[in-house]
Amino acid sequence: MEQQLDCALDLMRRLPPQQIERNLSDLVDLVPALCEDLLSSVDQPLKIARDKNTGRDYLLCDYNRDGDSYRSPWSNVYEPVLEDGAMPSERLRKLELEANHAFDQYRDMYFEGGVSSVYLWDLDHGFAGVILIKKAGDGSKKIKGCWDSIHVVEVIEKSSGRSAHYKLTSTAMLWLQTNKQGSGTMNLGGSLTRQAEQDNSVSEASPHIANIGRMVEDMENKIRSTLNEIYFGKTRDIVNGLRSVQSLPDQKQQDALRNSIREALIIRQARSNAQPAETLSLSAPYSVMLCSKSKFLVDAVIVARIGPLIGCLKVVAYRMLLLQDSICSVSPTIHYKAINIRAQVEDFMKYNGEAINYVDSFCSVVLDNT
Repeated sequence: MEQQLDCALDLMRRLPPQQIERNLSDLVDLVPALCEDLLSSVDQPLKIARDKNTGRDYLLCDYNRDGDSYRSPWSNVYEPVLEDGAMPSERLRKLELEANHAFDQYRDMYFEGGVSSVYLWDLDHGFAGVILIKKAGDGSKKIKGCWDSIHVVEVIEKSSGRSAHYKLTSTAMLWLQTNKQGSGTMNLGGSLTRQAEQDNSVSEASPHIANIGRMVEDMENKIRSTLNEIYFGKTRDIVNGLRSVQSLPDQKQQDALRNSIREALIIRQARSNAQPAETLSLSAPYSVMLCSKSKFLVDAVIVARIGPLIGCLKVVAYRMLLLQDSICSVSPTIHYKAINIRAQVEDFMKYNGEAINYVDSFCSVVLDNT
């Protein structure tokens, strides 16, 4: 039985929160013996009811239910009417009204809408309560969603009456559904539960409501941040991994350059043990022709087709012609070519310095074969 309950709770954590009621009913039908444990362990989305006496909305949960009736925090009356329903003490009822007004302002400031309710009940050494907040979508046809937060707090008052121990258990349930023509239908949802405990002093400047309010505010901020990182952040990473930021023409150009350098390295490896050839042919769109006189390079001619790599070809030619500075006798034709190409390449390198890195391997291949 215990293993079945663990499996059922684990399954409920992985199912969409907007379908909790239907999934919970199906599990109870499958294993009726788990009905009481499941209903007490699984948090369900909050429902809204209206107080007939005050005309204000309030939230329904197990903490304000007695039989089939629910108590309103505004009028303190059960609907349907229940004469012997559980009621808070007079002191706690006053605190409950103040807490409802305080968290109603909190809800309006943080959520700009929705419904909130606070219910308190007496304990032997203090009291306990639940803070409920529900914010549904704005009614847009393309975007639907809902936020439900349930904060159960237990307050143990010390004998001195000047301090108390607070234990908070918070659960947030969030689901979103978008339906757009460009992206289609997407469902995003989940729940998160966290706990916190702390001791605080109790005084007129720091009453119970202020201490509980600070804990609830900090916890909700942490839960919102965690949900944003887990659900929205992870979804954003997946979507970004499915698309390419770089355009297809740029990617093809980089692939072509990469293939050319790889072919040049293959030629270098193949000719490492062979004699230097009169002409070294490289892949299109260019080729480099080398003519030898004795053991030094005395001439270099670039034959290039019109293409995006013509600037890089001039860099190659320039680096090859630099070798002539160490030659004693250079023909006037070669000297003129070196000066002309040097002027073009220096201007190119000012604005395209990064492109030089792509031809480093290619230049070493050419110079090694001279």
